[in-house]
Amino acid sequence: MKRLIKTLMLTTVLAGAMLPATRSFAATTEPRPMGYAVQDEMLMTAHKVLQALADVESARMSLAIQDHTTAREHVDRAINELAEQDVVIKDTMIPDTTKTDSAPVYAPFTVTLVTTDKEGVTYENELAIQKAYGAPQVAKPGDVLAEPHLEDLKVAISAGLLPVDDSLTFLVEARSFMKQGDYKAADRSLQSLENAVVYRTYMLDAIPRQGNLM
Repeated sequence: MKRLIKTLMLTTVLAGAMLPATRSFAATTEPRPMGYAVQDEMLMTAHKVLQALADVESARMSLAIQDHTTAREHVDRAINELAEQDVVIKDTMIPDTTKTDSAPVYAPFTVTLVTTDKEGVTYENELAIQKAYGAPQVAKPGDVLAEPHLEDLKVAISAGLLPVDDSLTFLVEARSFMKQGDYKAADRSLQSLENAVVYRTYMLDAIPRQGNLM
């Protein structure tokens, strides 16, 4: 089971980086009764968002050791990563599916395939997922890579999501506080940004439609 989990995680990392044309799921793109439109592709991640989060963490570590110059550099970099990549990030954004408003709010920065079957992922289904999403094959000699219907697999995706507009607000606040010499307040703003990160799980037929898939 440990081997299956490890290989599945490798599969999901590669799947998230694949081109849209090769990431098709069996899902409808029509609006659903749940109140939001869905897409038939894996969620694309915003790499700059992940970099911005890393800079926020580094800024807080620098503040903890009173290295204020380095902290300011990390905050400035995080602002640039979110603001300068505005168009690219908007293409990946999805709505808050817990609300009726369909306006894009979150940018995914990590996407992972997870099994919802309490018995776990079978060896055959693991190979099928790898075949479907292009991960390196780990089949043993003689294995038959017959691909079952993926829609029958009890698999979902889990995504780490950052609210982009709110995060920019927190970053600008932190930079302003640091200019004023109020480093404790700056750290609180950065912590608020980290606390704003959410993780959501979506079934394969309920993946929210991203901004570039209209």
